[in-house]
Amino acid sequence: MLIKTRIDMPATGIKTPVGIKVAGPDLEQIERIGKVTERVVLGVLGTTSAFSERVAGGRYLEIRPDRIQVARVGLNIKDIN
Repeated sequence: MLIKTRIDMPATGIKTPVGIKVAGPDLEQIERIGKVTERVVLGVLGTTSAFSERVAGGRYLEIRPDRIQVARVGLNIKDIN
């Protein structure tokens, strides 16, 4: 069971054996949907706890290299990636 959990968590991004993943471009809307889902799940018979992980913000950084400047220092896009 422990090995399965360790494999499932990185694959799904969900830190529990049973979870609901909500994704989309609008962080505020995801937060609202998460809170509503939490309340609904708490109302399901047999549920002992439910928690909606709060969105703290995106964790992504988009980098667009200037190919000419990159080439001037002897690098290529493969090196950058």
